[in-house]
Amino acid sequence: MAYTPVGWQTGDTITADRLNRMDRGWGYESTELFSETVTTAEQNGIYGAALAYSDVIDADSIIVTFDGMEYVCSRIDKYGTHFYGGFGEQGPVFTEYPFFLSSGRNGNTVYTETASTHTVAASVTSLQTSADFAAAVSMASPIDASLLPFRCVPSVTTYAEMRAAAVAGRLLYFYTEHGDFHLVISFQNEASATAVTAYPEGQENVETYGFNGDMVFSVFIY
Repeated sequence: MAYTPVGWQTGDTITADRLNRMDRGWGYESTELFSETVTTAEQNGIYGAALAYSDVIDADSIIVTFDGMEYVCSRIDKYGTHFYGGFGEQGPVFTEYPFFLSSGRNGNTVYTETASTHTVAASVTSLQTSADFAAAVSMASPIDASLLPFRCVPSVTTYAEMRAAAVAGRLLYFYTEHGDFHLVISFQNEASATAVTAYPEGQENVETYGFNGDMVFSVFIY
């Protein structure tokens, strides 16, 4: 669906809805993926409930409304599955998010710390543009992707990939499981929980950055 500008004319009535649209030639549209009530039950030591919504969720981030509270959740890839919410390097972590979602070929499941009933909904946002805006973008000079900042994905990106990007002069950055943004300042070729220096730094004795035994970039949480 294309973005349709307001097209202000002299004498038009100003309303909150029309002001909120702005008139930039682009805007964001939110699409709800699902809205369900679930009751989690014990499943191999944790509490989960399968969602009726079965399409694979693979967006970089989604907005989850859990019992009326909104949470922005970045995608975490692990074990060939996409996770959102309270899932970290060592598994479930319910300190910040009272849930986590898993999505894969076998469907979608929501997990909680205890057996309980909850309302849960998820949505994604997409960029909508006007025809003029899209035409202007298409006329712009192509960007050399090899010069763009390089995103380091915890538990996925290797030391070799980070070094190649750094040698090419690319800026390195990453997001933690909580969606916090960090710039990579420096990194060492060693399997260590402190081999990577980032800005802002992780809280001392709580979160550090480095490489695991396989020299894969990792966020270490204590």
